[in-house]
Amino acid sequence: MKKRIWIPLVSVVGLAGLTAIGVSRNESQIKQCNAGSDSHCIKIADLHGPNYSEASRITNPAYAKAITPEAIEASKSQEEKQREAKKSKEKAQRIEAAKSPEQREADKVYKDCVEWREAAIKVDGEEKAYKYFTCEENKARMLNWKDPFDRLKDAGGQTALVRRCERELKPTLKDPGSYQYVSGRAVVPTDSTIRVDLQFRAKNSFGALDLGKHWCSFAG
Repeated sequence: MKKRIWIPLVSVVGLAGLTAIGVSRNESQIKQCNAGSDSHCIKIADLHGPNYSEASRITNPAYAKAITPEAIEASKSQEEKQREAKKSKEKAQRIEAAKSPEQREADKVYKDCVEWREAAIKVDGEEKAYKYFTCEENKARMLNWKDPFDRLKDAGGQTALVRRCERELKPTLKDPGSYQYVSGRAVVPTDSTIRVDLQFRAKNSFGALDLGKHWCSFAG
């Protein structure tokens, strides 16, 4: 029996102690607010809102200002802004972490380019600066850049490209049946094209074999 009675008594004493601490803390905040500490007035307003039971004891005007609808709304807006800023920062960090080394390098080059362009605008004007510093196009090229070997491979390989160029060439010859392959190679001169250079022999209008050259351009 003693044990059963003792536990509730401990609980009651504990709760009473916590309540006393809370009351003492509130008393301290009210005294400091009334003594001229606006920060304590604002803290009371944030903690208890406009319906605080002890509001009549607070004489500092800072408390009255802190519980106006405008002040409460402004406080909420500030909290909302902080939450949004935190979300945006976390999102930016996730995006940055997911970027490839190539993307990070392109971003760095683009940022430097924009800074140079801004400096050039002050000296040469906007028209010239945008003409010489094509930052957006440069970034797109960097992101779309592909190793020439991989581009040839994706286009079917050098042999397939040479055969494709031959198919384009033969119908234009005087005697397509006389076509003889001599040499051919595929090169990658630009970011968006593949060029095939051919050397061949074929009969001319007089029936003699001539050495000729031909080139084809393919997207890739």
